[in-house]
Amino acid sequence: MKWLKFFSPVKSITSLRAKEMMGAEAGWILLDVREPSEYAQGHIKGSVHIPLLQTGKRSGELGKGKTVLVYCRCGNRSKLASRILAAKGFIDVYNVEGGIVGWEGEGEGEAKG
Repeated sequence: MKWLKFFSPVKSITSLRAKEMMGAEAGWILLDVREPSEYAQGHIKGSVHIPLLQTGKRSGELGKGKTVLVYCRCGNRSKLASRILAAKGFIDVYNVEGGIVGWEGEGEGEAKG
């Protein structure tokens, strides 16, 4: 792991900007880093689920060449997960500010699991 990158600032975007990127670009991954029970209660359609504490070990399941949009409930865990992925060599990693709470506030609800 490239530890210096772990301490670099995280690129953060709004949920509205994330939706724009998803509509305009190919090759993105929407990553949900919440706990399994939270994910089971509902998640954003099309998201990949890797809980925060497994992010480092399971980062190989994600494509380093893809844009990774990371979300949690409100944006704190996803910020940490974004740092972990950056330290693992991911370049285009974005923390989705406000998490799923902000996503829902933008008019798009959760997809029930």
